[in-house]
Amino acid sequence: MKRQSLLLVLLMLLCGMRMQAQLLSVKTDALWDVAMTPNLGLEIVTGEKTSVNASVFGNSHPWGLKVKMLGVMPEFRYWFNGRPMTRTFVGVSAVGLSYDVTWGHENYDGDAYGLGLTFGYAFSLGLRWVLECHAGLGAVYYNHRQYYTYDRFTDRRNATGYALLPYKLGVTFAYIIK
Repeated sequence: MKRQSLLLVLLMLLCGMRMQAQLLSVKTDALWDVAMTPNLGLEIVTGEKTSVNASVFGNSHPWGLKVKMLGVMPEFRYWFNGRPMTRTFVGVSAVGLSYDVTWGHENYDGDAYGLGLTFGYAFSLGLRWVLECHAGLGAVYYNHRQYYTYDRFTDRRNATGYALLPYKLGVTFAYIIK
């Protein structure tokens, strides 16, 4: 009897919900591209004023530097305009990153995780094209091995800590698929 009542309530809720078409966009951040860090993002509208954005990025020796990294950055956005993917938004974002950097004679090999806020504005460039400008600030936890290039010791000292960083800064071009 409880199972039938639950199914009836679920059916009534589904029938009463307003169905709407989902917007989906594919995007790339031009500033990351200039830094020779390929990136790809997807954003899907989840409500009348909300969307979810996820980006992946990575590089290997950009501009001849000894840098390798691979990361993912999901984000939940609230749009003040009343329509997602247009005008002003604020977002809560996270970042996960694995890196291997050589800076002078010092090497850093590790991972970083963080949370932060993003603020931005989206300009409509036509029916399907959008230009976004955004900036974010977040707290990032890092855990890496830090050692010197000519160090012959097998025990490397570990470094962990937190940093407040501007980790989401960009100009993004988006194409709305649906």
